[in-house]
Parts: sequence; structure tokens; C-alpha cells
Amino acid sequence: MRYAVHIGLNQVNPQAYNGWDGELTGAVNDANIMEKLIGAAARVKLLNANATIKNVKSAVKDFVTQAIRDYSMTGITNELYITYSGHGAQVPDRNHDEVDGHDETWCLYDGMITDDAIRLMLTQFITHEKIKIYIFSDSCHSGTIAKVAFGLASDLEPYKRPKMMPANISHEGITVITDRNVSSIRRLTNSTGVNIMTLSGCQDAEVSYDLGEHGAFTQAIMKCEKPGMTYMELLVAVRDALKGMQTPKLTYSGGRSIIYRNIF
Repeated sequence: MRYAVHIGLNQVNPQAYNGWDGELTGAVNDANIMEKLIGAAARVKLLNANATIKNVKSAVKDFVTQAIRDYSMTGITNELYITYSGHGAQVPDRNHDEVDGHDETWCLYDGMITDDAIRLMLTQFITHEKIKIYIFSDSCHSGTIAKVAFGLASDLEPYKRPKMMPANISHEGITVITDRNVSSIRRLTNSTGVNIMTLSGCQDAEVSYDLGEHGAFTQAIMKCEKPGMTYMELLVAVRDALKGMQTPKLTYSGGRSIIYRNIF
């Protein structure tokens, strides 16, 4: 069974971000096209004001719980796809598990959720590797957005807008959902029991661009994806398509086999 949560934000709530509205033009289109490409039988699409922290966490929890229940009854491996298009940001690392001193975030409508919290949200319900999770993140600073254990490291334009929350916007007063339990996050990061693959639009230190109709990363996926292609082959293709602009990153945990599976 295939499940999917598609998230797209062309704007955030200025009241939650100290007056910044995070205007984009292609993120909702990205969510729509990823919904079409993945074609999950059970899916939820959260756009703009509906893409709140509560709604995103609830949708992921519901589908993970359902996937585990379905596996217990059928013995068939289930897949959960999570796609995100919107702004990304960096905030101070509060549990001291980041070399660069920053956690990476998704900028949801009413506040940010950190990579620590995303990782915990995905793994706290799963105790075996028969649930496979695929994350596509078309956002700035998204290279390790799910904090998985292993990565394949990286080595304009009529319209091009970075999908990054500006550095001059104060984080004070902005809701940031994180996890301060250092031992918990490190244990989950080093776990091999959870099969997660993340394909992100750029490295943690880079920005991803909104090109108008679509994000650059999503547009590259649309251009490059072919039947029978593996995720490794897709990574190579989108990196080539985006050369000189941003460098997509693939990370995984729970074994390398997930990155050699056919896409979608």
C-alpha cells in the first residue's frame, strides 16, 4: 500500500513570522505535480493555511499508524511518501548534535519544525524495516532534513527566488518545534531498523530556488524522471540538470537497497 502527504506553501502566516509572509509562486504547483507523479492510493494534500504544524504531524502519524496496522494484517511492505515544497531555514542547534551549530527546518504555515522533530515524528512509531519512507524536500538547507544516518555527499534567469527564510527575520517569537533529547535523537539517527530515504533540493549550506511555476528541484524531477529509473539514477540526473544552481542530496538509513528501488 502506498500512502502520501503532500505539503506546499506559497505563503506563511505573517503573524507567526514577525511580519514576513514568505511569498513563493511555485510551491503549491510542486505539491500538485508530486501528488500526480507518486499516485498514492491514500493521500493528504496540505496547502498554505492548511499546512500547519498540527495538521502535518497528524497526517504523518495517521498514515504511519495505518501502514503498521496494514503490514501486521497482510505482511506486505508499505510505503509512505512525504513531499514538501516551501521555505527552509536554519535555527540554533539546541541539543548540540550539529557540526555547524544549526538545525535545519521546514517553514510551515504557523511555525517551523526542525530536522530533529521531523526525524522523531517519522521513527517513533516504527519498530521494523517493512515500512519504507521516502521524503522529497524542495526547500533551502534541506540536505539532512530527516537526519538519516548515511548520505551521498556533494562533492539566472528571468525569475529565481531562494526558498529561504531571510536571515534578517528574527526568530524571536516564532514557534519552533524541535526535540531537545540528545540521546533520543542520536539513537534514532544511528538506527538501522527504519528504512528512510530523503531526496533534497540542495545541501544544508545551500539554497533551493523557486522559478515561478515550479521549484527548480521539482521542475528537474519532472524533466528527468523516467519509468524504471532508480533513485540513484534520478539523483544523478537532477544534479546534472541543476548544475551551477544547487546540488540535490540523497540520504538514507536502514540499508542501501532503498536507493536502488525504482522511483515512484
